[in-house]
Amino acid sequence: MNEPTYQLRRSHGVGYAVAGFSRACLIRLIDFPDMPLRTNVHETVKVGGTALLVRTEFPVENRRISAAYKRVRRRNWWKVLTGFFRTNRQLRTWRLGRQLLEYNITTPRPLAVIVPRWYQIGVEAYLAIEWIDGARNLRQVALSLSQFTSTTRRSFTHAAATGVGELIARMHEARISHRDLKATNLLLRKTASGVESYVIDLDGAQHHLRRLGWHQRFCNLSRLELSSRELPSISNADRLRLLKAYLDASTAPKPQWKTAWQELREITGQRALRPKRRAA
Repeated sequence: MNEPTYQLRRSHGVGYAVAGFSRACLIRLIDFPDMPLRTNVHETVKVGGTALLVRTEFPVENRRISAAYKRVRRRNWWKVLTGFFRTNRQLRTWRLGRQLLEYNITTPRPLAVIVPRWYQIGVEAYLAIEWIDGARNLRQVALSLSQFTSTTRRSFTHAAATGVGELIARMHEARISHRDLKATNLLLRKTASGVESYVIDLDGAQHHLRRLGWHQRFCNLSRLELSSRELPSISNADRLRLLKAYLDASTAPKPQWKTAWQELREITGQRALRPKRRAA
């Protein structure tokens, strides 16, 4: 997916958008980036110390589409100062999302991003991505499984575990890691043909020059392994199915599944002993 984009520079900031995104709308976003957070809000998805996420709509390709719109401010002044020497994180996330789609790694389509000019200290950045209708994150899905029959539940979890394992494998094969692969950062959507899976919140993702080693791969997988242990409806059999699907979809020389399973559980155990990070 090599979708063309364009860029607009204005005194209030810089905007990047896909070609079909309304130019007039992008100008308004650059000049008044908080407007979608106050008007036409369909749902407030997340309110955190550094991030606010809502569901709204934007005009794209002559129609209004549902989108997630996120405002992010830097956590502290050290982050603000180091930002002078780095690409803005939301701009990097926007570019990485486009890159994932080019690699056939399913993630919500990035629509637009608004970032401050280099001299604007402490100014927030804003990211708009397409909303995946009918999708819920893995944690939400797992908490709702009890309402289904055992046959339906088993069929769904098998398909979901396989799909998520293959998705993460494609991402790692493309030399992209994600250090925050928790259950809330994976979306699932049931379709007539099966279960679709999407990776989101690419703030924790990074593209590498070299192929990922197995220790780094297992460190990524351990984040999901640990968060899934908090969900009783996800069994060890489901987690093992995900790992086997991941191994089957990986082209790099790989360990036997029993060896991989043991190493993953050891790394997950070490991760469980770490202090929890403060939520954004």
